Amino acid sequence: MVPHVIVCATEAHLTRALALHLMRSDLDVWTASSVPALIEQFDRVRPQILIIDLDLPEEQLARLWMPGGLLAEEPHVRVIGLTSRPLDDVLDVRYARVLAKPISPRMLRRIVLDHLKVLPVPKVTA
Repeated sequence: MVPHVIVCATEAHLTRALALHLMRSDLDVWTASSVPALIEQFDRVRPQILIIDLDLPEEQLARLWMPGGLLAEEPHVRVIGLTSRPLDDVLDVRYARVLAKPISPRMLRRIVLDHLKVLPVPKVTA
């Protein structure tokens, strides 16, 4: 099974650069430019990793975590946050990792691959 990753960022150049580097590692990479687009992609893709721009509007990000929200129902998804704010302002236990922008796509690829190594293998039912 090829691991699925969604990159959600408002900056198109950042989204493209990250997606291209992740694709080089044989990952199935999808992109979204907003939380509504992310929700639509998420239902279709069921990713193991979600890379999200924490500089998206706060009310949109909050929708993901509220009870009944996308990520509240999917605890197995590793969420990596990207931010231009000081890291101390966004430390949160809900994120597997929070990284400062600008970020090297090569470094992010290494971090994603490290997180995929520790993910539980999904059970296959007959």
